[in-house]
Amino acid sequence: KKLAIYYTGFAQYQIADFEQATNWFERAAEQSDDGIWRVGSYYNLGRSLEAEGRYAAAAALYRQDKSVQRPMSILRAAKLSERAGLAAANAPAE
Repeated sequence: KKLAIYYTGFAQYQIADFEQATNWFERAAEQSDDGIWRVGSYYNLGRSLEAEGRYAAAAALYRQDKSVQRPMSILRAAKLSERAGLAAANAPAE
């Protein structure tokens, strides 16, 4: 079931229905145990939020990343913060 939810989000993203992709990836993230599916769900949730133009929400999500991809997520969050017009000083300390 978890995989079906994740891949439904992925399918929605691929057809550019970003609002639905966001909804499915939120569900996938909530239902996933720690691990690769949870990391993937949050990453793709962030990408969906970006595609919806919700840059601040995506940046906040990327800043919460505790996975091995955290350094890249922090860089992406900084770029999105600039795009959203947020001050870099508002980023949480590492």
